[in-house]
Amino acid sequence: MDSEKAALLFGDVPSWADPDDPEDRAALLAEHSPDPGWEWLGGARGAMREVVATQIADDDPPEVWRTAQRLRAAGMDRAEVLHQLVLALSGPLLEVLQEEAGFDRDAYVAALDWLPVPSGDEIENTVLGTIAAHQPITVDDLDRLVAEQLGMQVDDPPFDDLIDRVVDHLLDDSGGPIAMLAGDLLVHVESITAGIVLTHRLSETERDTGVLDASVD
Repeated sequence: MDSEKAALLFGDVPSWADPDDPEDRAALLAEHSPDPGWEWLGGARGAMREVVATQIADDDPPEVWRTAQRLRAAGMDRAEVLHQLVLALSGPLLEVLQEEAGFDRDAYVAALDWLPVPSGDEIENTVLGTIAAHQPITVDDLDRLVAEQLGMQVDDPPFDDLIDRVVDHLLDDSGGPIAMLAGDLLVHVESITAGIVLTHRLSETERDTGVLDASVD
């Protein structure tokens, strides 16, 4: 592997490591791949980084390395470049896992061409701000408004499913900042409850036992 590729993937390569060895590559990626805020990609991030590293090492497809060079030339640091590449890979790879279809190389190359997409933090903050400003809001309206604010088309790869994945990540947190109401309407919990007072008439059982029934009606 040439030095430019190794520097992008691993930073400083220690003397014990051979960047062309898959096991050494995996160890180096685990040690030298900081995460700039894409938690909602889930536990597959490490595996996808290894796939991207192998593609760069093998120059297959060559568009991966060309895209990495383009993003670096635009001023991105190596960690963000790697995560942008992982984002491009994640859509076609999830299609394989969810639809049991073959890997769509053309879709992957198209996603690479669209990079860079906004950062994970930027997408999440825009999602939260949009929900707070337009609540209750449907997922379709949220997708459209967030895409407009970020200067993207909602069906552009790999942006097309990023918003939904961010929303799913936020909803998975039971104490998180958003909630989904009946009718698939999203609300921003803190802002929609600000200044309200919730009351409850105690039942005889609650008064006798000193226990408040807080179950959902």
